[in-house]
Amino acid sequence: MKRAWPWCTLALVAGGAAASAWPAGGERLVLTRDALDSGELWRVATAHFAHPTFELAALDLAALGVLGAWLERRSRATLVAAVIVGGALVDAAVWTLRDDLASYQGASGLASAAFVALALSLWRDGGVRRALALFALGVFAAKLGLEFRGATAGLVTSAGHEVVPEAHAAGALGGVLASLLGVVFRNRSSAGTHR
Repeated sequence: MKRAWPWCTLALVAGGAAASAWPAGGERLVLTRDALDSGELWRVATAHFAHPTFELAALDLAALGVLGAWLERRSRATLVAAVIVGGALVDAAVWTLRDDLASYQGASGLASAAFVALALSLWRDGGVRRALALFALGVFAAKLGLEFRGATAGLVTSAGHEVVPEAHAAGALGGVLASLLGVVFRNRSSAGTHR
């Protein structure tokens, strides 16, 4: 079976690199409450691609690139669903759960969505891949637990930028939902071909 070329992932990473390199990106792309109140709704999408520092952009985009490409080669539809659903849930979580944040930016929530969707895809394969998926999900859950306890404060951040565990948890939920959507659509497609 020929695997799909991960052009969606490449486009996401290239967009993130361009947004993070754009000098005015911090002003025009980052999610802020004031900007949304002013009607700048594009920021709910663009905030996932802007990054405050080169180091954070490199880390987030490398994770999204590797995980996204692996997932996309297995199922492009699941990747797209993970990015859309995960991104929307990250925005909702940041907006409703973290009213203390002046702004939000970064692709780590999208990377979390891709990670969980990929792990669940591997889980369905069974065997060694199921064990790998279980281990990966356990490590992710432990990482998330440490983030919520504040154990990562200062670990990945620089220049006062905070890790937002709510964004990672919301992205993970998006990955779960994208995986479930993929299963439903695959079941419908296979049922339609057997009529």
